[in-house]
Amino acid sequence: MRYVDSTYYKEVFEGNIIPEDSLNRKLERASDQVDTLTYNRIVGIGFDNLTEFQKDKIKKAVCIHAEFIDQ
Repeated sequence: MRYVDSTYYKEVFEGNIIPEDSLNRKLERASDQVDTLTYNRIVGIGFDNLTEFQKDKIKKAVCIHAEFIDQ
C-alpha cells in the first residue's frame, strides 16, 4: 500500500526532486520500506485508524525516504 500519492508529494510536501516518470514507483518502494522499518504495525492497525498527526508524520517520512532512494 502506498501511503502517499503524487499529488500529495508535489502539492503538500512540495517535492520536486523525483522525476515524474519514476515518482509512483519510488513512493511505493518508500512506503514498503517504512512498513518494514515499523514491523508492519501500520498495516496491522490500518492506516485509516491512525490519528491525523500519525498519518501526517508517516506521509512526510515516505516523501523524504523516496527522495533519499532517488538520490
